[in-house]
Amino acid sequence: MVLLNHAVLPVTIGWRAVCGLGAVLGLAVLIVRRFVPESPRWLMMRGRFEEANQVVSQIEDQIKRGDHLSEL
Repeated sequence: MVLLNHAVLPVTIGWRAVCGLGAVLGLAVLIVRRFVPESPRWLMMRGRFEEANQVVSQIEDQIKRGDHLSEL
């Protein structure tokens, strides 16, 4: 709403900024998705039990090493 306010940006630029912001956010989601593992529950519901066990093992290993504390 801020970008569409004609007091902040001209009307001809505001809608372009909003569309551009949407595209940037969409690309960010696609990039982040590559680094986030699938949910073990989702994998198990689709019969991919070995992958689910690997994800859970990786999470447990991170907890044991204390790597999760540096991500906060």
